[in-house]
Amino acid sequence: MMHPEAAARALVIVGSSGAYAALADLLPQLAAPGDVAVILLLHLPERGMPEGFSSLDRLCAIPVGEAAERAPARGGMLHVAPPGYHLLVERDGCFSYSLHDRERYVRPAADVLLDSAADCWGPHLCACILSGANDDGAQGMRAVRDRGGFSLAQTPAEAQFPRMPRAAIDAGGVQQVATMQELRRELNQWMS
Repeated sequence: MMHPEAAARALVIVGSSGAYAALADLLPQLAAPGDVAVILLLHLPERGMPEGFSSLDRLCAIPVGEAAERAPARGGMLHVAPPGYHLLVERDGCFSYSLHDRERYVRPAADVLLDSAADCWGPHLCACILSGANDDGAQGMRAVRDRGGFSLAQTPAEAQFPRMPRAAIDAGGVQQVATMQELRRELNQWMS
């Protein structure tokens, strides 16, 4: 049973190297309604966010906060995965942390978050994979698609580091490959 404060739908955005440029283009145009939680996972150093990432709150049209353990994924805001932990979403729509081994050399891992979010929201989940230099997220995007969610990838030709979206596409987990302009339109349309 869903937590009463958890959002009915969710948008999960994952990325790594080069994703900040895509986010700077995407986030100012993202208008999440009250029934959609936006969850962002980036591969970051365990000591915290690089200086450029601290401006996420200034980029967003919606409130930004760290995805707090045991807190519900609330609609109308951007929840940022903390560095150093795997972030999961429990079936009740609340966040949990894990210190399990790194997956594909990273923690937090996109695969872990995407798989758990797909279990929680199923067809009420949209996932977007951006620029990155490894193949984390490919299996998670496949889980989203297999459980009825909508999955998109930044076109590798536009990505500063194309390996992450390319791996998701090659694994069959992406329903739509899109330019940044198309991503903005598609994500806002899905949330409306």
